Amino acid sequence: MKIRRVVVTGMGTINPIGGNLKDFWSNCCRGTSGVQPISAFEIPDGQSKIAGLVKEGGPTAALVDRSYHFTLTCAAEALQMAGLGDGQAAQNLDPERCGVFLGTSTAQLGSMEQEYLDRTGAPAQPNLLSAPDTFHFNTVARLLARHFNFQGGHATLSTACASALDAIGYAVDAIRCGEVDVAVTGASEAPITPLMVASFAKIGATSLHNAEPQKASRPFDQDRDGFVLAEGCGILVLEALEHALARGARIYAELPGHASTNSYHHMTGIPKDGASIARSAMLALADAGLRPADIDAIYAHGSSTPANDLAESNAFHQLLQERACTVPVTSLKSQYGNPLSASSSIEVIAAVMSINTGLIPPTINLERQDPLIALDVVAPEARQIPVRCVLKTGSGFSGIHSSLIIRQYEGAAHG
Repeated sequence: MKIRRVVVTGMGTINPIGGNLKDFWSNCCRGTSGVQPISAFEIPDGQSKIAGLVKEGGPTAALVDRSYHFTLTCAAEALQMAGLGDGQAAQNLDPERCGVFLGTSTAQLGSMEQEYLDRTGAPAQPNLLSAPDTFHFNTVARLLARHFNFQGGHATLSTACASALDAIGYAVDAIRCGEVDVAVTGASEAPITPLMVASFAKIGATSLHNAEPQKASRPFDQDRDGFVLAEGCGILVLEALEHALARGARIYAELPGHASTNSYHHMTGIPKDGASIARSAMLALADAGLRPADIDAIYAHGSSTPANDLAESNAFHQLLQERACTVPVTSLKSQYGNPLSASSSIEVIAAVMSINTGLIPPTINLERQDPLIALDVVAPEARQIPVRCVLKTGSGFSGIHSSLIIRQYEGAAHG
């Protein structure tokens, strides 16, 4: 069976530094922060009181669940960019050859909490999603498939913060093997709720830099103390190469390799040696038919937690050997925080933009780089260099480590 090549033809995003792809990329390259105090509800002292909050493109008053609204809006933007939609509906597609493959960490948590409040006497809020539709992890994928009449299958992967990379990998495999020709993929999260904020505070995962919200997320910095919770969404349109070429689509990048590993060192901890992260990256490169020497830049998970950033640094040294101190590394979570599963899909979009513009956005707030992290971190400003091949890494609770290779489309078969 012929293994088909998979390309990116459309992208859409809503996140704390941009309500669409154009604004996001502009603000990202400038090193903008989207972290601010949480004002929607009270938070006890001693907990993180900040988050990466979406300012533009927020949900309408009638649609309570933000994650579905984010996904629908971003999918429409991505399909329009791909020339497969008018911003409202999909066009010129065989619905039986189109699939939806999404990731999520928290599903529709906001609607779940509201349903609980409604049932316990709190004031009811309007909700277009009925309770049976709201609480399944696969709800958003199913509703999106129904909205665009995509009948080629849909699935949701929940592998914590690695979910988007795994969903994209699932979509790549579905296209490679001929199951679908077009896939809408990525992830969306709206976890800024009392329950989720309290949960991450309980395990000590989130930053306590409440006095300076915009400086709280500081990957690879000596003073990092945890991640900043955030909301947002990133959606990509993937196609089989021959399908994209047949309709004359613009191709923004190719996705030739993906892999995932599991160390299960601890539910929330991570081994310092980074061996499982390195193995994930090596497997993704092997899947792509590439070598570590082909990597021009790395979009790290870079969560701003003490353990993760050190483990990633050690992994990159294992992977790149003597090149580890010279390959540019960046973490966009420094700018908008950690929107859980959606972080990786937003960062894949940024990697595609780097390939098309030659710009690598900066890791902001890097004031004193951890001496144990000997990496070439892009800071404090964006860097202009030729970018042909990007490694994107992502890690999730329970020891999941996933990697995706994003490569410049060059027309001829690679090897």
